[in-house]
Amino acid sequence: MNFTGGQYDLVAFDPRATGSTVFSCFTNPLAKAQHTFNSGVTSTASDVAEGQLWAAGTVYSNACLETQAKNSSLVNSPFYARDLISVVDALGEDGMLRFWGLSYGTIVAATVSAMFPERIDKMVFDGVQNPHEYYYALGDFEEWTDTDDVFSAIFSTCLDFPENCALSKYNISGAELEKKFWDFLETIKYDPLVLGPATVDYSTLKFITALSLYDASTWPTYTAFLDLLMTRSNDTLAVQTMTENGWLTTKSEGDEAIFQIRCGDRVARAASLEEFKPAIDRLTNTSRVYGDLVVALNAACAQWQVGAAERLDSDFHVKTKNPVLFVGNTWDGHTPLVSAKNVSSTFDGSGLLKIRGYGHGSHVLPSSCSLKAISAYWTDGVLPEPGTVCPVEGVPYSGMTWADVYAEVASNKTAHT
Repeated sequence: MNFTGGQYDLVAFDPRATGSTVFSCFTNPLAKAQHTFNSGVTSTASDVAEGQLWAAGTVYSNACLETQAKNSSLVNSPFYARDLISVVDALGEDGMLRFWGLSYGTIVAATVSAMFPERIDKMVFDGVQNPHEYYYALGDFEEWTDTDDVFSAIFSTCLDFPENCALSKYNISGAELEKKFWDFLETIKYDPLVLGPATVDYSTLKFITALSLYDASTWPTYTAFLDLLMTRSNDTLAVQTMTENGWLTTKSEGDEAIFQIRCGDRVARAASLEEFKPAIDRLTNTSRVYGDLVVALNAACAQWQVGAAERLDSDFHVKTKNPVLFVGNTWDGHTPLVSAKNVSSTFDGSGLLKIRGYGHGSHVLPSSCSLKAISAYWTDGVLPEPGTVCPVEGVPYSGMTWADVYAEVASNKTAHT
């Protein structure tokens, strides 16, 4: 509410295939369990993993066609866009949409803007995905452009606040710390750790590492966890850390919605593993950290057989009734700034706000500057000046939070009244 100037009510609903409308393509619990397991395997975990993931994608595509063809045809992003407009109509106000899309939400924002440009009042694209690749390519290649740089920053910024980074005790450079991680990861690839009731193998640690890229405020916890694994100094605490942060479930997320929605949107197909192999190579070459984690999803989508009841055909050159705002962080491991630049360039009259920091979306970067800029847009429709770059107070390992920023902004307002 601080970001929106305190003048809006927030309306939210669960997209199709999520929340209370989740459905599974599997009627056999064993088949579903196998799909869940395969979804947590990285394509570089072994020399046969690529074939395993391609076969798993075949199984899932077949299952959805056989058991959920009707439901699966109705859950993609164009239907989400229509649902948004139906909510606007149901409210019975001015008929205009005000929407803040984060990450995948920017795909929804691009979709609804392309379909209903005359219905857009205010819209923020925050942590921008490239809709051209999302819909029309075999993989979201641009999405991982900055991932490895963000990962490196976990180590390169460690010594800035050594008291908050457990790895600082090694007293070596960020590059040396990162090498220590990769050497350790390669070791557990062949000799996984057994931590009482839990195991940490190559794929598990890669997924946990990927989660840490969302928010730099988690880096103290992540580096402390890494130290526990590398030293085996307290296995009980390591398992406790995994439990408290939900990391024990990274390989068993039973929700199939991401497959159903993403594959229902995607147009590109591959007829064989050989035809799909260049996409795998491009993903893994783009990001050592993340490229192999998304092969399972993309392999299923490349073989998707359910025809969407409605498909979007757009070049995303859009002129909305009112200007929209794009927001991108300079180091975002999931949605790089280049995507915000690329998409904003095709939205006529749009603005672009850059936030100088690490993390996914503006909400993870405490910044009085971005707070003021985004609030000005929501309150008065004012776009930031071209080239605006906001600094952040919440730098890695500093412990600075949004509560601190809100207090600072409130104090400044009080001082000027």
